[in-house]
Amino acid sequence: GISCISSARIRNLIIKNNTGTYGGGIYSNNYFLIEDCTIEYNTALVGAGVHLDNSSPKILNTIIRNNISNSEGGGINCWNSSNGLKYGLL
Repeated sequence: GISCISSARIRNLIIKNNTGTYGGGIYSNNYFLIEDCTIEYNTALVGAGVHLDNSSPKILNTIIRNNISNSEGGGINCWNSSNGLKYGLL
């Protein structure tokens, strides 16, 4: 998957079939933009698709589907964060 520990822009990607403890698809503890992406078939203990930890993302026109968490947040898990989802499918 992708780990965003500084600001990032992620566009036009398929983020698929990743595994992690926190954030199988994407882990972030900073500002980031995801636009026109598909995040699918990722697994994690927490936040299988996207795990946000003190983050302020913008998620635009993005599909988040078929992600599996063993605990919390199959699609998106937010810890002290906003999910920032606009015009997306979850």
